[in-house]
Amino acid sequence: MGRAVRLLASMATAVLLAILVVLVAAIGSTKSVTAAQRPNIVFVLTDDLDSHSMQYLDGLRSIMAKNGTTFQRAYVTDSLCCPSRATILRGQYPHNHGIRSNVPPAGGDNKFRDTMKDQSTVATWLDDAGYRTKFVGKYLNGYNERNYTPPGWDEWFGWLGEYGNKKVNDDGRVRKVQGHDTDLFARESVDFIRRASEKKDPFFLSVWTRAPHQPAIPAPRYADRFQNAALPHPPNFDEADVSDKPRFVRDLPKLSDRKISDMRDLHQGRLASMLSVEDLLRDVVAELRETGELDNTYIIFTSDNGYNLGQHRMTQGKRTAYEDDIRVPLVVRGPGVPANRVLKHQVLNNDLAPTFAGLAGVTPPTFVDGKSMVPLLDSSPPTVTNWRTGILTENWRTEAVGGISDAPTYKALRTQSFLWNRYVNGERELYDMRNDPYQLNSHKPSRNRQLVQRLNHQLNRLEDCAGAECRAAESN
Repeated sequence: MGRAVRLLASMATAVLLAILVVLVAAIGSTKSVTAAQRPNIVFVLTDDLDSHSMQYLDGLRSIMAKNGTTFQRAYVTDSLCCPSRATILRGQYPHNHGIRSNVPPAGGDNKFRDTMKDQSTVATWLDDAGYRTKFVGKYLNGYNERNYTPPGWDEWFGWLGEYGNKKVNDDGRVRKVQGHDTDLFARESVDFIRRASEKKDPFFLSVWTRAPHQPAIPAPRYADRFQNAALPHPPNFDEADVSDKPRFVRDLPKLSDRKISDMRDLHQGRLASMLSVEDLLRDVVAELRETGELDNTYIIFTSDNGYNLGQHRMTQGKRTAYEDDIRVPLVVRGPGVPANRVLKHQVLNNDLAPTFAGLAGVTPPTFVDGKSMVPLLDSSPPTVTNWRTGILTENWRTEAVGGISDAPTYKALRTQSFLWNRYVNGERELYDMRNDPYQLNSHKPSRNRQLVQRLNHQLNRLEDCAGAECRAAESN
């Protein structure tokens, strides 16, 4: 009798072990089951990368676009570094978070901190939810705090100052660094992924490169890679007739040979500096694969604003509502995200923070203006018209930053088909983006009264909106 009981127990144990082996083989590990409910997030943000430059970056397209979804109509709400980065952190339009410039008193890191905006960001939301968080790279403009790490980041590797130094705040300890900055950021990222993968909690890694911001210094190994690349001359380059443009453009002379030559050199340096960003992404993907985390990690790549190089007679810079400045590259790859897909839905940098929150299963604060893009990452996203009909982009005339100092303060509406811009000085611009993608012909509002009335209605709702009001107004 005892022998029979022991035999049955042994058989039961063998069956349970067999079942366990099958389950482990099917799902990989118990860690994978838990992690699948809480994915990792890697966010790579470049500085001043325009969407047109993507055509030169074969490696970037291979790493990201061929393995994920490209958002063809991704925009920023203010085409300037610090306001855009504040938007990314909090999911708000700049008129709500109050960062309107790169420097005090209208903006910069000090204002973001002094107004307590850094007390509630996507980093604090995910950190409070149990994510292991790390920041690597260039933070908000003017960040030079040797003893200050913003809330929400478990680990911090922030570049101190702007572009002429070689110091970082490494978890509260200031130290000098050697080598190319993007390569350094890559090593920090890989090290974090390796260590974080050994823990049970999911992780959020945010890497903000300085490339391709001018002076656009490439890694030595890539210094000569684009030395023969010509400066692009799209139809709006050194625009011949600017009589339809606002005064700040009409006052610009035709571009000189010297200015064109300088922009060509900058163009070549910008592209060469991006090759290290491609390497960073390769290293990140390789480490995620090595640690078994790749299939449970979303990788998001974008830029804080676009950039112009000679369009509409403007030299290098941003801050306008023209497409070259407000449109940015945005590519997402990760679990369930269709590969090699292009979407035409309008998305914003406002949407990044609530998207990260959505992926992490976190409900963002009610002050958030943006909407989660998680539904667009599915194989069956909502239709373009059911997603969003228009977005607000805005900028304030403060100090001379980004090559254009005379553009008046404006509020502009970008719909799927039109750009309607209202400057504070009373000037107006209206472009039919379907037939005039290079914005060569601004239509007179007096000849398009019904259209202008409709666009004004939506822009009026957006210009001072907050929270859920913004999402409603974007759907008109």
